[in-house]
Amino acid sequence: MVEEKVRNALEKAKEKALEEKDYIMEVVRCLHEQFGGYAPPEALELAAQFLEVSPSKLYEIATFYSLYTLRKEAKHVIRVCTSLPCHVAGGREIIETLKKELNIDFGQVTPDGMFKLEEVGCLGRCDTSPNMMVDGTLYKDLTSEKVTAILEAYRKGVIE
Repeated sequence: MVEEKVRNALEKAKEKALEEKDYIMEVVRCLHEQFGGYAPPEALELAAQFLEVSPSKLYEIATFYSLYTLRKEAKHVIRVCTSLPCHVAGGREIIETLKKELNIDFGQVTPDGMFKLEEVGCLGRCDTSPNMMVDGTLYKDLTSEKVTAILEAYRKGVIE
């Protein structure tokens, strides 16, 4: 199963016809996608074998960028922007709502394993702040009410 997912990730990355460095970055992104939000070490090592490169090239990317992780920690990872533009636009209220609704702080996982809350410096969409990202989906122009509705949709399985 790991080998099949690795091969799928390599094929998907190959479709973009990128230069080697960008291709390796895309492979890590595709692995992360194939494994449902993380890139396990055995997959990185197998991909490195297939690519005939040092595993350190893949680990370098997988451990440097905060959007990637090597192990599954929660079903959904919520990344909330704490930059100044988001803060000024109401980000503090969004963070308070998330912490209250989830009953956790940054870096923690809900007891049911459904959500992990992470703080990020910027999601690159200051024009639509405040923002948060759940897994790979960006939610923008947030209000406390929108956050509550989004969390409820994930809890009910309306959003996977």
